[in-house]
Amino acid sequence: MPGYEMSEPRLRCVLPFEAIPAEVPLLRRAAAKQLSRWGVSAATEETELLVTELATNVFKHVGEGVSATLILERRGERLRLEVHDKSQVVPTPRSTSCDE
Repeated sequence: MPGYEMSEPRLRCVLPFEAIPAEVPLLRRAAAKQLSRWGVSAATEETELLVTELATNVFKHVGEGVSATLILERRGERLRLEVHDKSQVVPTPRSTSCDE
């Protein structure tokens, strides 16, 4: 993928969490602290929003209380966030309205 060459050093942070609403603020703070360590504090606000959305999706669609993991990865100027859970169900797209 252009701009994401393997020659760039990769920084990675793995944050396990329990999918409950009370964990979301803790996860947001941990992600913000990691961005600060990496020197990319400018991305904190957007990252916190994404962390909230991704973590909320886990307990909303997989189930409250399940174990999950947030992964932050930085390569060069790119920041990647991903969430893993233990669900065996493959996500399926659904139709939505403009308000969703």
